[in-house]
Amino acid sequence: MNINNFISNIFIKDEFGRYELNTCNFIEGYGILGDLKGGTPLKEIVLYISPNIPNSNNNGLCSKKFKPNIIINNISISEFKVNQTINIGTAILKINQIGKKCYKECSLIESNTLCPLKTNVIFASVIKSGKFEKYKKEN
Repeated sequence: MNINNFISNIFIKDEFGRYELNTCNFIEGYGILGDLKGGTPLKEIVLYISPNIPNSNNNGLCSKKFKPNIIINNISISEFKVNQTINIGTAILKINQIGKKCYKECSLIESNTLCPLKTNVIFASVIKSGKFEKYKKEN
């Protein structure tokens, strides 16, 4: 599945802060070149599917610190399955997990409120290195 046209933002975090990228290099077995979070087995890339990103108004335990690498809009999470491959530019990613684990200490769990991170997050690995240019027209 090619998701190039659904990507709205790509981010990395380095020792100085978090940055949005228009062009990035995906490295097999690592993640996005320059990202401090890269190299985490099975979670090299974190994708978030939603028109709204969790923010500080959400009182969930993870909401304030959650920072995805890729934000995707205008596609349903139901389009994705574990072990599915997705193409981003010339790179290929493999989906390892859908949904983020919740913690019983979280106020959203305690109040029986559904957290968007439980259902709208995808963890993936880079299985083929490649490059993505955000504004390049895809056929």
